[in-house]
Amino acid sequence: SRHGIGAIRPTRLSKPPQKVKKYLGKDQLLLYTLIWNRTIASQMIAATFNNQKIFFSGGPKKRYVFRAEANHVVRRGYWQIYPDAKSNSSLPVLDDSDKRARVQTNEFKITQSASVINFSYSEGLLYDAIGDMDISLIETLAYSIEALKKWNFIQIKSGHIVPTQKGRAAQRILSDTCPDILNRAYLRRLKKKVLKPPMRGKIQIDYAAELQKLLDNRAQQLQQNKTLSEQPHICPICNGAMIIKQSETGRILVCENYPDSCQYSKSIDVHIHRYFGRCDLCTGEMTVKVGKFGRFLACSNFPTCRFTKPYPIGVSCPKNGCSGEVIERVTSKGQLFYGCSFYPKCSFSSWQKPVNIACPKCGNAYLVEKSGDNSGLYVCPKCKSELEITAVHK
Repeated sequence: SRHGIGAIRPTRLSKPPQKVKKYLGKDQLLLYTLIWNRTIASQMIAATFNNQKIFFSGGPKKRYVFRAEANHVVRRGYWQIYPDAKSNSSLPVLDDSDKRARVQTNEFKITQSASVINFSYSEGLLYDAIGDMDISLIETLAYSIEALKKWNFIQIKSGHIVPTQKGRAAQRILSDTCPDILNRAYLRRLKKKVLKPPMRGKIQIDYAAELQKLLDNRAQQLQQNKTLSEQPHICPICNGAMIIKQSETGRILVCENYPDSCQYSKSIDVHIHRYFGRCDLCTGEMTVKVGKFGRFLACSNFPTCRFTKPYPIGVSCPKNGCSGEVIERVTSKGQLFYGCSFYPKCSFSSWQKPVNIACPKCGNAYLVEKSGDNSGLYVCPKCKSELEITAVHK
């Protein structure tokens, strides 16, 4: 209530639930107990725990590693109000002298199960998932959920977050226009920059203004897409409708009968400057350059500043445990492929362009875009199943 949020409190804390029990009905007593307990607990110190993790290794060359975890209560704090509250302290308390101790295995069972993709989150699970991704400040998590509700992008049904039709449409538009912003690698870098303490003598960057500049730039592109989609385009060869598609070199208009009965296509000449952020050395704008090894990012203050970066495609590295991003790379023979920005620390590479979409059939962490006449399809490199792009966005 101190922050403008309404609250119900007992008028007298000297009347605990036991004293008023005989005057209240069953439901009234439950409600009074809830209010009284929470009021008292809010004035008490926090409960303190020791989190314990124990790792066991065994087998040939200790190739198998297992983990057990438990929380041991150090100080119960407000938990004293809740006698039924228990911690998962099933493990004994160990100290450094117990390291390298041998344990006896009673049973050893090896099982294999496919990854199960959870497409439905409760608010609590979503907070945990975003926290594990390390892409958001703790202070903004609750605001983000409330903003999505306010904009009617999500609804809460039976305790689970369900995207609305408006929310799905917004996700499709943002994925098409802002792939380099809506990826974990970019958000992690931005979070680190925001939390980094300012250095004396260096120009301070307004990261909110930088992000707004990125979004304003994409708004122009979105308006161009809307204008193009509203204009009827007819194929001059067969009078079929022309469809806007994205290629490696930019957007093109393709006849709806391509490639079966018509081969006509036309490039869309739209010149929009894409903003790639600031130089890490001199805060100048990064621009796209093309060299003998393909596209890369270079500082606009060249030759005064010679800072360069690989060209990002706006996709996080799909390898488990890696926080890098996928970049364009070229072989010595000039063939384009995609690799992780943390190479050689991370060995991920792909001849086909990866996307951060998990395979709904086998649970593989990513799909790749199928090129050639079959463009418009995603392929799982693990189980080889194909998925239409329109099916992904549903």
